[in-house]
This record gives sequence, structure tokens and C-alpha cells, in this order.
Amino acid sequence: MLRAKIYEATDNSVQATECYVAALQADPLCYDALKSLTGHYMLTMKEEKDLHDSLPLEICCKNQSQIDLVRVCYETKVNKCAIDQPNLSKQMNDKSDGSTKPIRTKVDLDALPLTVAPLSNNLDIITARAEKLYYKCSFVSCFQLTRRVLEQDPYHTECLPIHIACLIELKQSNALFLLAHKLVDLYPETALSWFAVGSYYYLIGKNEHARRYLSKATTIDKVFGPAWIAFAHSFASENEHDQASAAYFKAAQLMKGSHLPLLYIGMEYTLTNNPKFAEKFFQKAVMMAPDDPFVLHELGVVNFNNEQYDAARKYLSRAVLVVQRLYGEGNNYYSIPSQWTPLLNNLGHTLRKMGQYKEALHYHYEALRLLPSEASTYTAIGFCLGLQGELEEAIEALHNSLSLHRDQTVAATLLSTFMDQLAVTEQPFPEDEDAPIPEYSNLSERIGGLRKEGIIINSAGSSSSVLCSIATNTEQQQQLAISLDHAMHDTSDIDVAPVTTASASESADTSADLLESSSVLSATSPPPNKSLLSIEDMVMDEESD
Repeated sequence: MLRAKIYEATDNSVQATECYVAALQADPLCYDALKSLTGHYMLTMKEEKDLHDSLPLEICCKNQSQIDLVRVCYETKVNKCAIDQPNLSKQMNDKSDGSTKPIRTKVDLDALPLTVAPLSNNLDIITARAEKLYYKCSFVSCFQLTRRVLEQDPYHTECLPIHIACLIELKQSNALFLLAHKLVDLYPETALSWFAVGSYYYLIGKNEHARRYLSKATTIDKVFGPAWIAFAHSFASENEHDQASAAYFKAAQLMKGSHLPLLYIGMEYTLTNNPKFAEKFFQKAVMMAPDDPFVLHELGVVNFNNEQYDAARKYLSRAVLVVQRLYGEGNNYYSIPSQWTPLLNNLGHTLRKMGQYKEALHYHYEALRLLPSEASTYTAIGFCLGLQGELEEAIEALHNSLSLHRDQTVAATLLSTFMDQLAVTEQPFPEDEDAPIPEYSNLSERIGGLRKEGIIINSAGSSSSVLCSIATNTEQQQQLAISLDHAMHDTSDIDVAPVTTASASESADTSADLLESSSVLSATSPPPNKSLLSIEDMVMDEESD
């Protein structure tokens, strides 16, 4: 243990990891070694699992009850970011057609063996359960557990980083301000105290002040991962991609066992229009966390931008399956947090590009159930309905979009296009002989005036008459395609540069499918989903079809 701490202090993480593992193998009850390995993310999730399974607990435990007790305690430390999805890869191979039938599984630590049931009220067990809930984006439930822990132990060092991250997600700036002041007053020499101060300034948007205190936290504790990630987030929120990438690279160097820095690096490369390097880091992240829905989501977006729609559908469908297994019962999406709305919308965009309009509408409607006030979802629904030739329904959806967000340029353009198309493909009045004829005081004068203005054409029965032309279904679709092509040119000046999360939405007007939650500061937290697939991107890409 002493040698490992010396190696770690000299930034020799490889030698430090080997010494910690050797200490744990020599004494399976050496909790400090396990805490250092897992707390500083020195091992990958697979390495943590292999180490946990290989510990010779029989040599230091007298009976099976003691073995169960130690294993349960150790399981709360390993695989913090893992999502328990048994045989998920096999299921995805069986569902290559994109269909998903989730099976509910329990991921938290509620179901403890009877021999260790009294540990259900242990603060460390509750903290581990809260961390799982946080990674599932169940921020309210997580906050309730962390508050319960801190009521009994106000300065629980393992619970505080999760609690701080929850306060950021829930926008509780006042509570975070008070907590940071208490920590600095009582423990000014710890990195956690200054991390709380920096997190507060990050939450209120003062990134320069945030970086000052986060830098102080990393100076006190060089291997404190949450501070490095928060430091990088402060640059990313200001679109300082070079500085953000450098900080994420430093975090990746220190946290070799965590996939989150790799995911963030990939996001920065995506934002700087470098999809090749972005996909490279996403692939590294998915190798470390194969069932992480955030990584799968970003891989789907990258493949979509590369016009590899089959691969995009595969990754996005797999992410939807993971999310359903975590929250849903069967095909019920109601229990899924609204943060996953972009995932469902992006899968809908991918299916639309593949010509599967009915399936695309299914996912857009499910996204609308999660977040009914999202204007971009209505725009996507209107787009799909218009491509199917259901112009009246498409116009209604686009009106709903503009009622929620009047600056939706794409929705306005599509609305104009569909209304023009509807005007030349539908009769102005139904062919009903019993319909009442309007009575005018001077009908001949009104008709003459309309003829002078060119509204009524003197070619009754002619195929060129606006009032008499009724396009066939094929002609209607061809005319719609031509009108959409003109719409694409009309929107060529729209800024559609990819811009969140996980997730600070820096350009919500032009990037419609972004998560609205703030960037996560905890190293164990889900990444800010900078979902780069927006409605505007879809419309611009439609020109190539």
C-alpha cells in the first residue's frame, strides 16, 4: 500500500495500480486498496469485475455469511458506471431489424441477500444506490437518497460529489452555495471543498471563476477526476474546444478506467467537424462500456452524419433498448425521463432517411409523449407526414411547432411548401350538389373583378385551370419533391453547424434535438449528451435525396 501511494504521488499510475492489486490479492480485506483502485478509476470495468471475482475471500472469511457480506460491500465499489444488461449483445443480434422488446431488469441494490439484509440502511449502500440512479438520469430520486445520507452524515465524502452533481442538474444554486461555504469553512484543505465552490460558479454561468477554484482543487488532489471533468466542461460551455479537449485528455490520462473522458473527447471532435477522430474515441469508449446508452447514441449520430444509416439505426436502436430496459415496462415509455427525447427523435430521423416513414412517426410520437412542449418534435412529425402525402395533418403539426417556437425557420419553410402544394392538389370546395351557393348582391361584377385580377382563369375544363386541376397521387408526390427541393435552397443560409449536453444547449434555435440538462460534473455521472442530430440537419440533407 505504501509503495502504491508513492507511485501515485509521482504520477506513475501503472506501477501504482499493480501495487494496489497486489495488496488486495495478498489481503482481500484491504479495503483501502480497493477504494483507491475504484475511486481513482485505475481499472476498466472488465478488470474490476475480474479482480472482484478472483479475490480469495475464503482464506479470510470463516463462513459463507461473511463471504456474502464482503462481496456485497465490494460490489458497491466496482462497475459504478456499468449498466447490468445480461446477454444484451445476443438480443441485439436477434433484433437486427430494429424492433425492440425490452425485458425489465433490476439494476439497483435493493434486492440484497437475506444474510446481509440489515445493510440496506447502511450509508455506503445507499450512496451506491444513489450513484446508480444518477447514472440513469433519475436525478430527483438520486437527490432524495443523497439528502437522506447527508442528514445522517453531513460530510460523507463519497456521497458529496454525487449530491453536488444532483444540485447542478436540478439547478439548486442556493443549496449548492450554502454547501460550498460550509465545506470551505470546515475543510479548506480538501479538493472536494473547492470542487463544490467551482461547481457553484459553473452552475450560475461564471466560468472564469469556476475554473479558478476547480484549478485549485486539481492542485490539491491531482487525481481528483470530477474536478478535471468540471474544468473541461467550463471550457466546453464557452465553445473553447481546444482547451476543453486538453482538459479531457488530462482526465483520460488520470482516469484510465473510465470511459467518460473518451466520450467527451469524441464530442469535442464532433463539434469541430472531425467525425473520423470522433468515431475513433467513441469506439474506444464503447469497448470500455458496451451498453452505455450515451455512447451508443453518439455513435449513432456520427454514423448518421456519415450517411451510414444502417449502422446508425443499429446503434440508436440498441440505445433505445437499453433505456427501455432501465425504465420501461414492455413498450411503455412513460416512465422514461424526458432527457431521452433526442434519442427517440434521432432514431426517427434515421428511419425517415431510410424511407420508413411509419416507423419514424412511431418514435417521434413517443418522443412527444416524453416532452409534449418540444417544438422540434412537431416539426419532425410534420415533415414525415408531408413526405407521406398527408398534407393537412402535416400542416397541423407544423402549426403546433410554430405555436411553441415561432422562430422555427425550418417549420415555417415546410409549412409554406406544404400549403402551396395543398393549394394545387386539392379542390377548394367539396363536390357536393346540395352545398349551398353563396349569394352576392352583384355576382356578375364580383366575377368580372376576379377575372381582371387573374384569380379566375377563362379556360373552364382546361387542365391548366387552378380551380379544376386535381393531381393524381403520383403527380402529387412528384410535385411535393420539387417543392421540397426549392425549400432546401430557400433554407441554405440557415446555420446548421452542430452544437447540447448531456449537455448545455448553446444554440437551441438551430439545433432542435439537444438535451437541455447542464453538463455533469461528477466523474461517475452520465455525459452531457450533445446530441448533434437536429431537424435542420435533416432538412438540409434531404436535398441530396
